[in-house]
Amino acid sequence: MTVIVQGKQIVQIGKSDATPLPKTAMAVDGREKFLIPGLWDMHVHEIFGTWLPEDEKITPVLFVANGVTGVRDMGGDLEPLKKWRARIAEGKLLGPRMIIFRADAGWARSPVSKVPHR
Repeated sequence: MTVIVQGKQIVQIGKSDATPLPKTAMAVDGREKFLIPGLWDMHVHEIFGTWLPEDEKITPVLFVANGVTGVRDMGGDLEPLKKWRARIAEGKLLGPRMIIFRADAGWARSPVSKVPHR
């Protein structure tokens, strides 16, 4: 199989003998390897007071090193997380895309919170 990537986007996938490479392509031999989409961790706490202190040189980098390219933070410290998210989006910090979710940011008003517990 051949996978053609332009920028950060997969633009074509096909059988190698039927998928011509662009002239400017950099070829990577992927035989006996795996190619998977970026993983998402849907319940993380990246920064959580003294229990999980802010450390941008470790926490966000570890996600990416393990194939996690997106996270949903379920209740970390909001202000430093927003700064990390902005720096990641600007390309100034290596880390996953972030969705920051907090109870005080709308959980009580969400349709899920109104589902009866059994």
